[in-house]
Amino acid sequence: AFMLPLPQFIFPENLISRPVDFISAILFMIAFCAVARRFFLYRRIFSGMFMACILLNIGGQIYMSFSKQLFDVFFDIAHWANSLSYCMPAMGLAIESLAKMKLAKTTMEENFHRVIQCVEDAADQLTAVSDRVFSASQSLAGDTSAQAERVGEISSSLTGVFSMTQRNAGNAGQSDALMKN
Repeated sequence: AFMLPLPQFIFPENLISRPVDFISAILFMIAFCAVARRFFLYRRIFSGMFMACILLNIGGQIYMSFSKQLFDVFFDIAHWANSLSYCMPAMGLAIESLAKMKLAKTTMEENFHRVIQCVEDAADQLTAVSDRVFSASQSLAGDTSAQAERVGEISSSLTGVFSMTQRNAGNAGQSDALMKN
């Protein structure tokens, strides 16, 4: 095996011992400005958690830029901050999904209550129409029986008139016979 020389990334004698990590912190600050603008426009949970993720990464990179050697306190804090920041977008998605499901549930319940109300209103209207049809049929039935009674009266009157006419015709026939004699 052979060893290749690696470029030097740690400058312990400088105030900022890891300038590459400080440059990445500046890039994270630029990204934070873009995400913050989007967050303030839309106010979404995911955007807020993504802002928290970027803030943790900025803090981690700043701590890392002050680390003088591997595995010192700044190095450990920076790695813990970065590791925690990786969970933030997933938590943001989970929380936003739960909020949307809760909103969908509320909307579905409101729609369900509206549908139930519409069905109850339709049932009430159907009952009212049914009552009106029933009363109209009763009225027609009452009118029909009254008409039948009237027809019966007229029929009995006509029967009476007919019998009187027959009697009169019979009497007329007797009077014709008398006149012929």
